[in-house]
Parts: sequence; C-alpha cells; structure tokens
Amino acid sequence: IRKALQQYGLEDCLITTRKQISLDSKRVFCDLYEFQQMQSSAWKAEKDLERLNELYRGGLFQGKTYEWSFGKAQTLEKSMISNLLKAAEKKEQLKLEEEAEQLYLRALELDPFHETACGRLLNFYMRLGRKEKEKQLRREIEKLFSDDAPPPLLIFKNRL
Repeated sequence: IRKALQQYGLEDCLITTRKQISLDSKRVFCDLYEFQQMQSSAWKAEKDLERLNELYRGGLFQGKTYEWSFGKAQTLEKSMISNLLKAAEKKEQLKLEEEAEQLYLRALELDPFHETACGRLLNFYMRLGRKEKEKQLRREIEKLFSDDAPPPLLIFKNRL
C-alpha cells in the first residue's frame, strides 16, 4: 500500500498504528466517503439525490468478489433505495408523477426483488389510474419469479 501511494506522492495520507492501517479521509477524495456522508438526507434536496445517484453505480467493488465487502455493499444499496423511495414519495406529494415514476423504476433497477418498491409502484399506478402500466408491472414481477426469467438487473430497466 505504501509503495502504491508513494508513486503518486500520497504516502503521507497513510495512518498506521500497531493494529491498523488506514487512509486519512480528510486528505483523500473517495466517492464512498461522499456517498456515506450524503446518504442520510439526500432525498430532501434534488441536487443531493442527483449527486447520490451519480455516485452509486452499483455494488461496491462491482465485478470483484471480496467476501468481506458484501455486508457493506448491501448497506449501501439499501440506503440508496431508501433515498429513492423517499424522494419518489416527495415527488408524488408535489404532483410530479413522471419524476416519481422514474425514481421508483430506478429503485427496482437496483433491486428488482424489493417488495416495498414493487408495492409502491403498483399503488402509484393504481392511484393514477394507469391500468396498463399496472398490468405490465404485474407481468414483469411474475416473469421475474418464473423459471425462464431474464437476469434481474435487466428486467425493469426502461421497460415500463
């Protein structure tokens, strides 16, 4: 780690103790740190939610299998989905239906099996009288749980 940082003149960012090596988060920009700082209230401000959405590109260390990171990755995804659902509710209250729908769809894109997101989007379509969209979503959910379902990440992306 020291050698890798030294190549970039960043060796002074390393904090070492007898039991631990860490980075000084004040001296290093890390999108994970920014995401964690914003996640508790990003749904309140549109620009913050947009930034959070930019930062969240999928699972932590996507494509790499670090067993130790699975719990953290799940926590980050849950936080992102929670922010999306809260923001969608806020958009609904402001009668910004198209924006609310996009937020619900983004949540389902991240986790197609998320019951709360599915339920809220179904209720959203029912309240607005969008019967065709509701039927289509129900079919997509049924497909998701069928044996010949496509990969979950693709099922809701730009389909509804």
